[in-house]
Amino acid sequence: MSRDIDFETTPYVLEYFQHLMTDEEREAVNSFTFNVVASEKTELMIFTPGRNEPSESTKKLYSIGSANFRDQIKERLLLEHRAEIYANACPTPKYGKLPKTPKAKQCLSCSHSWRETIS
Repeated sequence: MSRDIDFETTPYVLEYFQHLMTDEEREAVNSFTFNVVASEKTELMIFTPGRNEPSESTKKLYSIGSANFRDQIKERLLLEHRAEIYANACPTPKYGKLPKTPKAKQCLSCSHSWRETIS
């Protein structure tokens, strides 16, 4: 039985399906260690140590705010690459949550495992 997975976690899609992003999106996602929201109108971007500072065009992608930017990428990826984005979600009807990685076969919510047993 196939279920449509609710990709409620943007980090899951951005972490494991970066190969589907544009080069500019990938650079922007990977350039910043984290963002500190100083106020409603100000966001401080902390650059990843040891990397070159991102280009101005990459920084412009963040002009809408990091959360909005990341959500936009996730939505675009799901719209354009739905067949390529997969997850082994927990098969129990109560949970159906995403595991830690796309290859994981154990639910973090209920500990149910759907690994194949070798006899």
